[in-house]
Amino acid sequence: IYLLQAIPAIPVLLLWAMLFIVTGVYLGATQGLPAQASGLRYLAKGVGTVLLIWGVLAMIGGFIGQRDILHPISLEGLSVNNPIVGSSPNTGEVSFITIHRLEDLNRQMAVAKRKQQPVFLDYYADWCIDCVRMKKTTFRNKDVVNTLANFVCLQVDVTDPNDPELRALKQAYGVFGPPAMLFFNPEGIEIKQHRTYGYRSSEIFLSLVKSI
Repeated sequence: IYLLQAIPAIPVLLLWAMLFIVTGVYLGATQGLPAQASGLRYLAKGVGTVLLIWGVLAMIGGFIGQRDILHPISLEGLSVNNPIVGSSPNTGEVSFITIHRLEDLNRQMAVAKRKQQPVFLDYYADWCIDCVRMKKTTFRNKDVVNTLANFVCLQVDVTDPNDPELRALKQAYGVFGPPAMLFFNPEGIEIKQHRTYGYRSSEIFLSLVKSI
């Protein structure tokens, strides 16, 4: 199930939720204990209760786009710098140049290289939970916006699976799916150790960018 973290389209927390809830019920979390119950029965019920509660939290987190089983519910969406989905941002958002064709991507990369500007390349899809979540939180964080102002920000839209350009756009840099985030130096060379997949909070994303 850990390998599923590498596939953004799969609701990982919902799978964890099912596992924890079923296990919790099996261990007797919803059942009463007889008066003469053994210590082992009490232990099993205690573990089952914890798993049941954790499973419910994971289910809630899964429905709001979370993916980390250790932190199924995040308060980031309630913070000032990371407005919740549907709110109006007060700090603006990252300004991306949307890319739909490989030739457009190559042209923008060439322009950035000629101007000696670093590039941030984001692979995005409307159906990608983590992509939309980053759009509503991380990419509306004022510190992220200010930091990326020094980059040429390109966003490859791979929403349409029937688009003949999609495969070429993903194969251009060996990307298997969104969200994928790549960074390039002013010479147009990818800084491969900074390539990252999946949701990244504003704090994690900033630490990544500032280490370049």
